[in-house]
Order: sequence, then structure tokens, then C-alpha cells
Amino acid sequence: MLTFDAALSSWVTVIYADDGVILFRYMEEPHIQTAVDAIASQLDKWCRHVKCRLSWPKTRLMCFPVADSTITEGCVKWLGIQLDRKFKWSQHVASLIGKIEASYHSIKRHVCSTWGLIADVALQFFDTVARGHLLHGVGCWGLAAKRPRIAGQLRSLQARLYRRARRLNSRTPTSFACRIGHEGIAWDELCLFQCAKQRLTFPEFLDAEPVKDIVGGAVHPYPVERFVEVTERISYTVDYSTNPDCLPDSGTAVIYSDGSVLPGQCAGCGIAFATITGDWVTSGRKLPSHSTPLQAEILGIWLAASTGSSQPHVARVVVLSDCMRAIDTLSGRNGSLTGGRLAQLVLDRLSKLGKPVSVHYTPSKQTEGNLKADTAARTAALHGLDVDMTVPFSREALSTLLTRLATARSSAQYEEEVRSLGRSFRFFVPTSSALSALRSLGSLDGIWHLVSGRNNLRYSRSHIDRGSATCPLCDSGEDEDVPHFLFRCHRWQLQRKALKAAVVLRGIPWPVQHGDIFLRDRSLAAALESFISLTRRLSRLDPLTAP
Repeated sequence: MLTFDAALSSWVTVIYADDGVILFRYMEEPHIQTAVDAIASQLDKWCRHVKCRLSWPKTRLMCFPVADSTITEGCVKWLGIQLDRKFKWSQHVASLIGKIEASYHSIKRHVCSTWGLIADVALQFFDTVARGHLLHGVGCWGLAAKRPRIAGQLRSLQARLYRRARRLNSRTPTSFACRIGHEGIAWDELCLFQCAKQRLTFPEFLDAEPVKDIVGGAVHPYPVERFVEVTERISYTVDYSTNPDCLPDSGTAVIYSDGSVLPGQCAGCGIAFATITGDWVTSGRKLPSHSTPLQAEILGIWLAASTGSSQPHVARVVVLSDCMRAIDTLSGRNGSLTGGRLAQLVLDRLSKLGKPVSVHYTPSKQTEGNLKADTAARTAALHGLDVDMTVPFSREALSTLLTRLATARSSAQYEEEVRSLGRSFRFFVPTSSALSALRSLGSLDGIWHLVSGRNNLRYSRSHIDRGSATCPLCDSGEDEDVPHFLFRCHRWQLQRKALKAAVVLRGIPWPVQHGDIFLRDRSLAAALESFISLTRRLSRLDPLTAP
């Protein structure tokens, strides 16, 4: 099969996706214009070979001549967006955009029409891709001469991705059957997890690669619940009063059951029954944290039935539960013809007790027995013994776990990428939520100058003119970086008073440890912008940098 790399000349460095960048090393503009036409033809040929169609009106190729670490754009326009004048190019930004676009394209190549991607997951996926482009824009395009224009292009890109995500449910489903590399790209996994959630009913899908590794690693040692037909039935009656419909005799054990679940933290089931002397006896079992309320109620019914059948002189067991869904699942009433693996296992064990078991409905929190069973379930969820039955992962629990895992990996990858960027970016945008807060501050030019590194501070200028980074405004001998400019430089003590008062008023220690505190509070962001404008250190009117 023809590869994209083979279709292009060896003197071209390519980073490709829907929006791509092509860097021509040591080439003149006339040669680049000719090469662009050839690349477009080869790209179209390559897409036909891999059966991947691109929409050319929205596919943009940005082509620039590059020499060493500076990219210069002339007056000619090619297929893509024309940037302004000059901007710095560094290896870490090239690596970042390469990872994002390569991962995005690897997903788009494997489109499968049989799987749907629900809107909220699609929004998370596209937001991840848009966030990567915004990272590239802040770290690289922020040095352009006309930053507002570039910021508008970035916002347009993000809006287009969101519009596309929202259309997923209003047209023929377009989703992604993805492959996962060894490095575990977070947004690839997010789409794959969603496919796993929707295809849990098919065992062959769970055995496919790489679904088996992902699902098995996430839920080990618990199996994933697959729905099977319930062939066994138990006796079922509904009682809307506070007592069973038939009074128990001396050979009947009446036991209340209940379940308690704190999602993602703890779960338990409990039972309660009265003795001949009128005293109440309670018991409970601790369940895995991934258990659902339905599973807790089903296991509560099993615990009540097994406890009652083990009592001497008991010929029949009556279980009182306040969960109609659990009763319907075990009995097959009200159209509930299927149940999970756990329901099938409970029914198999109930059939082996050797004593008839009937389940009655009782209103929740309206009888003493139900209240005591609820208390026993809550206590067992924290301090009880583990249940002697394997509780499989339900589809809902698996989806929640895998989504949380994907989000954690995405955040970890984001933090790793941020560490490779400039010091100012790391100080202000350590997390993805801080980046979201930064996007909303589009009109505060001073803050954007600090974050992007496009400013007159000596630590920024030293990378351009190779001069000293020492602060020229005080005798401290420290580098004039962002923390020194904001908190320590003696030249700006008077201008800093209002900013310091606003920070201390909110109970935040001074100096601020992380700059994202300014981004998350609009009033603090305004105070920071006011301080920057008062110093005039970042503006062209700065006497130290004026010609």
C-alpha cells in the first residue's frame, strides 16, 4: 500500500491531519508553490489508496519555509491560513502538534458505520483535540504580530469541532473503531471505551484486540456482566401494606433486605429479622465499590434467603424488599425477561436451597424491619465482611470506570506536555481547567503576553538577543521572569499594592504559588491586568525597549 511518507519528497517534513503544517527546509518560495500542487495531488492519491476521503474545503495545509529555528512567511498564499511575519518554532511544540494530529487522523481512518458515539463522549473527544490545537496556538502562534487574529482562528477551529460533535445524534452515526498504540493515547481510548460500553452484550467483541486488554486490565479480577436469559423463576407477590399479605406461621422466616451504594466508594447489603422474643437481629455483607444499587438489592435478597433457610425449623422463607426492579429481575414480571450474570447466579443458588422462597414488596423506610436492614447495609458497606460471591461489572459501572481512567490519562498527558513548554506557560496553565479559564480572558492582552512569553521581560528577550536574563530594574541579581516581575521586583512596589490587597483579601497566601489562581477569578485577572498596564513593562512604550 502506498504510504503518505512515500508519496512525498524526502526534503519535506510533514505533520498531517485535517489541519496540517508542512515545513520546507531551506527552500525558496517559488519552489514551494510548485511543491504544494504536487503534494495536493499525491495526498489525494494516497487518500484513495487508504480509502479515506477528505473534505478539501475544510482541509487546510499551512506551508512555510524554515531555516534553523525561525519560520518566515512571505507574501504568497497557499492552501492554508497565512500567519503574520515571524514567530519562533521549537522542538517541543512540533512534537506536541505531531502527536495530536497523528492521533486524530488515526481515529478518523478507522470509521465504522455500525457503532454510534453518544454526544457527551464526542464533545469530550473533540474538546481534547481542540485543546491540543489551542496549546499549540498559545505556545507558538502567541508570538505572532497580530495575536487577536490568530486567537479568532483558534476559536473558530474549536467552534467547528463542537458543531461537528453535536451533529452526531442528528444524522447517520459516525464513530470511530480505534486502535491503541503502546503509549496509550487518551482520546483514542475514550472512543474505544465508549464502543466497549455499547458492545458488552456481544462476547466476541470483548475478546477482540485491543478491547480485551483494556477491559480486562480495568476490571480485573471481576468479570464484565453480559446479559443472559433468566430461565428460573421465584415466587412473587406484591404487598402495599406494612406487613406481608399472609401472616407467617411457625415454619416461616420473614426477613427484610436492603442495599446501600455510594457510587465509586463503597457498597453493601443488609438484612434484619425479628426473633421469637421480639429482638431484632441484623447482618450485612460488604460489596465491591463498582456494585450498582440493583446488584446490592439482588444480593440483599440472596443474603436474606440463605440466612433464613439456614435457621432451624424453617420450612419456607419470605423476603421483604423495597426494590421493585430487583424483584422484577428475579421473577421475570412486568416484561423483565432478561437479567445479568449476577441475577442468573443468584437464581441458581436459590434453586439449590431446598426450601421455597417468596419475595414480597414493602414500601421503603416505612417499617421498622426495613429501616434496620438499611442501617445494616450502610454499616456493612464500610465495615462488613466481603460477600462470598463475585460481583461482575455492569455496563454503567464499566463506562464510568473507563471514562474516569481515560480522563486521568488525558490529564496526566496534558501535565507532561505542559512541563515541556516555557516557564511562563507552566506557571499560569498547569492544568487543562486553567487553560479553559485562560480562553475566557480573550480581551486581557497583558495576561496573554505573560502566558505566551511574548513580552519584554529579560528572561523572554534573552532567548532572542542571547543577552543576560538578569533584571535590569533592581539590584537583586535574579532573572527577570514572571514570578520576579509579579512579586519580587522592587521597582514595582507601588503599582503592586492593589494586586497584593486583592489577593490577601481572598485569603490567598502572598506570593501566589501558581498563576492559574489569577485566571480562575475574573476580578483577580482584572487586578493583574491593571498591574501590568500600570508598569508598562510589557508594552511597546517601555522605556527600556523603546527605540
